[in-house]
Amino acid sequence: MKLLKMEIENFGPYYGKHEIVFNEGPLYILATNHDPGHTSNGGGKSSIGRALGWCLTGTTSTGNTGNSIINYECHECRVVVYFDELIVTRYKRRSKGEVLEFRGTGAASVCEDLRPTQDRLNQILGVDSKLFYNALWMDVAFQTQHLLRKTPSQRLEVMMDLIGGERIQEARKKAGNLYRSIGTRIEVGKERLENARRERVQCETRLCNIKRVEREEEEALHRFRESKDNKIRNIENDIESLSVEIQNLKKEEERLTNTVGVSVQEASSNVAIVVENLGRLKKQRQTILGKAGLSSECPTCQRPFLKKDVFEKKSAVDSISKEISKEETILAREEDRLLSVIGAWKEIDKIRKKCVFFYNEIVAKKKELASVSSSEYNGESRRLDLEQMRIDEEDLLLSKTVLVKTIEKDLDDCEYKRPMVAEWMEAFGSKGIQNLLLDDVRNLVVQFSEQYIKELGGGVLGIDMPCTTAGFEITVSQYGKDVPIENMSGGEVGRNLMAVLLGLRKALLYLNKCNLDFVVLDDILSLLDEDGMSNAIEMANRLSKEIGTVIVTMPYQHESIPPAYILQVEKKNGRAKII
Repeated sequence: MKLLKMEIENFGPYYGKHEIVFNEGPLYILATNHDPGHTSNGGGKSSIGRALGWCLTGTTSTGNTGNSIINYECHECRVVVYFDELIVTRYKRRSKGEVLEFRGTGAASVCEDLRPTQDRLNQILGVDSKLFYNALWMDVAFQTQHLLRKTPSQRLEVMMDLIGGERIQEARKKAGNLYRSIGTRIEVGKERLENARRERVQCETRLCNIKRVEREEEEALHRFRESKDNKIRNIENDIESLSVEIQNLKKEEERLTNTVGVSVQEASSNVAIVVENLGRLKKQRQTILGKAGLSSECPTCQRPFLKKDVFEKKSAVDSISKEISKEETILAREEDRLLSVIGAWKEIDKIRKKCVFFYNEIVAKKKELASVSSSEYNGESRRLDLEQMRIDEEDLLLSKTVLVKTIEKDLDDCEYKRPMVAEWMEAFGSKGIQNLLLDDVRNLVVQFSEQYIKELGGGVLGIDMPCTTAGFEITVSQYGKDVPIENMSGGEVGRNLMAVLLGLRKALLYLNKCNLDFVVLDDILSLLDEDGMSNAIEMANRLSKEIGTVIVTMPYQHESIPPAYILQVEKKNGRAKII
């Protein structure tokens, strides 16, 4: 929670009501005391921090809780602290009890019974008075509540408060839960392992069946492809044979065509011409015989009878008869040729019909070839489904195998850890858990403190808090030796005190216990030399960005402090006021 402002009324040396606004950056408080015998001391600058601590915790850094905190001229005092999420008010009357009230986001309480109200406020703030004055406050007097002013056993108590009883209880609960969870994990793991192994066997059985069916489908596909290839080869052979037959018939047709030489029409035309010539000659001979008085032909010798003795015409008749015999011979030859041509063309026609038949056979074979070539195996989709099922089962088998190995590894790990956790719980018990947490917190404080020591300078090499049965010692490693912090010079003590204070506060934040974004350094810089003060002021300026608000009371004004970060307090006649 970010600190915004604070109202002080009749607290300590402050008479009346005063308001302090905490802006961005550090706040350096300077005081001037005009009372006789005083300079800056007793000016009221430390009372601002004490008012803040009293309002939040009910006690001051010096342990004052009674009427001494009220201004000697008044009968009551009041302090109001404003955060960005909370407003806390505490007031007190002389010889009366205190009243604490707070209100804010999701929290409000007004009660004159301080203890429950203070407990609720501590829960909201994340600190109680002990942690507040050990991790958020440091003054030059090293208040008796601070860690560094305590004995080792008292320091142990402070560190235990830093851990918190709830963290110890939580650690104990976690240890018990861990032991029980390991046993549960073993029981559940065994059951899961049995189920996983059974599922893996089932998966292997299914995969074997799928592979067997897949092999059968592969064999059926192979037989189908062989049958298809054989059919294609047979059809191609038939087409080739038919093509050869057609070529042979074409050659035979060509030979017959070349042998005949003429068509049937031409041969018929030649026969007709010969018949016509024969008829003409016979008619001519009959005409000559008629004119010569010859009778018709003798049926015995087939020679014409003579009606008259006209032998002078005999030579002409013989000549015509010879021509007729010649024409008859030609006619007989042409008729034979016609019959031969007709027989040849009939053969050619048969050949052509065979060619047409073979052509049709080739067309049918080609259609059959196309049909066979385009045919697909009717079990292809099933084969692809089986292949996908096999891939899925192989992936599932792999996942089941990995699951079995993972469960076996987890069981081995649990079997290995279970006796170790049991031995650890038996050896350490609740005290051992407490010591482990304490050691972790101590390491945090040491780690953060060393970071701040390096920023403050001074040649310190490291800080340590060795834990013993009696408590914590605080030693500083310097020049190769471990020196108790109480035996160091004032400047070195002041530097280490600041480092431990800031380390404690950062450890509180790391442990998520503190919700307050400020720290108070009351005159702690007065222990440092000029260089140490410059380093401390530079670190305070940086911490204001990291923490939020850094309140520093200064014995005098330093040249490196910007005027905007200075709050001036003046005291006169026993009354302090802010100017």
